[in-house]
Amino acid sequence: MDATLLDLNPFFLQEAGGNDRYFRKFFNRQDTRAKNDKIEPTELKLVQGKAEGMTEFEDETFDILNCINLFTSMPSYERRHAAQEFFRVLAPGGIVCFNDAVQKNDRAGKVLDLITDKYN
Repeated sequence: MDATLLDLNPFFLQEAGGNDRYFRKFFNRQDTRAKNDKIEPTELKLVQGKAEGMTEFEDETFDILNCINLFTSMPSYERRHAAQEFFRVLAPGGIVCFNDAVQKNDRAGKVLDLITDKYN
């Protein structure tokens, strides 16, 4: 599996890179698939950039987008741009996974409707 991490914060990317190196070594030492099946995890691709302007990626590049605590830190107008980018870089039939929280000024019960109805 190829995996890419996009984050604006270079310190988060640095930490993620260290974690990736550690867990790939751990996998190679501990997981029987590494020894028996010769499976080796690929290196995590680290990209510094904005979710609302993913110019680094072509259209329909990703099968899965996992968005973790991004929208809680963005104003609503930036969320719209980020969601538009999600749908641009997502391959047909792809999945967007959200792990986030509703902000104080969001319309209760409408956040997911806004994402699916107005951002694509």
